[in-house]
Amino acid sequence: MILFSFLSFINAQINGYEYWFDKDVGNKVSYTLSSPSDNVIVNQNIPTNSLVKGIHQLNFRSWDVNNKFSGILTEFFYKTSNNASVNKNIVAYQYWMDNQFQSAVLENVTPQNILNINKIINVNLLQDGLHVFNIRFKDDVGNWGSVTSDFFYKTNSISTINRKMVAYQFWTDNNFATATTKNVSATEILNVNQLINVNSLVEGLHVFNIRFKDDYGFWSSITSDFFYKTSNNPLINKKIVAFQYWLDKDFLTAITENTSPNAILDVIKTINYNTINEGLHLFNVRFKDDAGNWSAITTDFFIKKTGVITPKNIVQYEYWFNEDYTHVIKTDISPSSTFNLNTIILPQNLTTKNNILNIRFKDDSGEWSSIISEPFEDITLATVDNTLKNVEFYPNPFEENLNINLGKNYHEVTVEIYDFSGKLAYQQKFNNKDLLQLHLRLNSGVYQLILKADEKITSRKILRR
Repeated sequence: MILFSFLSFINAQINGYEYWFDKDVGNKVSYTLSSPSDNVIVNQNIPTNSLVKGIHQLNFRSWDVNNKFSGILTEFFYKTSNNASVNKNIVAYQYWMDNQFQSAVLENVTPQNILNINKIINVNLLQDGLHVFNIRFKDDVGNWGSVTSDFFYKTNSISTINRKMVAYQFWTDNNFATATTKNVSATEILNVNQLINVNSLVEGLHVFNIRFKDDYGFWSSITSDFFYKTSNNPLINKKIVAFQYWLDKDFLTAITENTSPNAILDVIKTINYNTINEGLHLFNVRFKDDAGNWSAITTDFFIKKTGVITPKNIVQYEYWFNEDYTHVIKTDISPSSTFNLNTIILPQNLTTKNNILNIRFKDDSGEWSSIISEPFEDITLATVDNTLKNVEFYPNPFEENLNINLGKNYHEVTVEIYDFSGKLAYQQKFNNKDLLQLHLRLNSGVYQLILKADEKITSRKILRR
């Protein structure tokens, strides 16, 4: 059995839908709605008894009152004759490049429901250009999951460490010819906040595309998001009048709650999760304005744990700036079930104008909350520049020896190297030096190097082969 959910938005009302497996359109199953509708939610169990074990395609499309069909939505799935995969554990994963499955790498892991992979993969044997990274996972009864593939671009010409964004480019749908390019001051973190004119677009569903350019002239991959344009009045001064939420893909059980019209709505409520199984789930929420328009859906992951849950108290919080966890600030507080953070936070060790503040909280059982991140602008850098400039690091990546050319002689120089867990891996001080020659006995991986020379500072990511 397979569960399939679909939400359709078209200009004419939907009159029916149909689906079929693989290329067997002759045996399609069609349903005509009792009455045409703007929105259709299909949530049903579809029997797959007639299919053999293996990979298949489910094809879905709808038609409107004018007998015009939508595009075909196709999803791959794998039918297995084994028991359902509820509460299965991952015991291994396998990855390979392009179509080179014969050189796939198999890694066994301790059985677990959720697996986080954080490792460096050697691509030295690949030629420069576009490639495909493939990965799949094996459960504790021997079944392999479907293959997940992602494109990536390999280049040996320039290291990607310490690249900065200098421009971004955006367009809608497939209209790349009308793309708009915006140049920006070189920065490692870029927050784009602007109004985009969509007056030339027709009412309906569209795609917004954006990509970013670094200071070596390379463009990032494209990030795309769907949005829906309506013919109603602009959304200026609209107010929220309702919100709707549901778990996983179970939109049929969505709960809608009306509120007093508000420009800003804070939702604080207890949600009953007793009906769902233990494990990873999705929480979905969207908001409705006073013109009847629904917002895009915001989705977050959460894990349900069984057992008795005792009330927790907040006992500590910590914050840091950008990716510099090495200079994290920790503050203990009196245990409290609620905590209002009302204090002045002074930025430290900033080298760019646009930055991000990260903060999280710890309870009395030692567990940390998720990280809250907020962008901000450091206006002090406009007048005081303490950035150490024109410093050369070579070779990078390195084996054991790393050279740092400061460009001129400094009275006191300090080098600190941290691993990505925030642990100090190396520290040394120098006096009256313009060239530092470091002999580093570090494990392979990526490190953060902090360099302080007199009153100036800079940081750099370094890679130990």
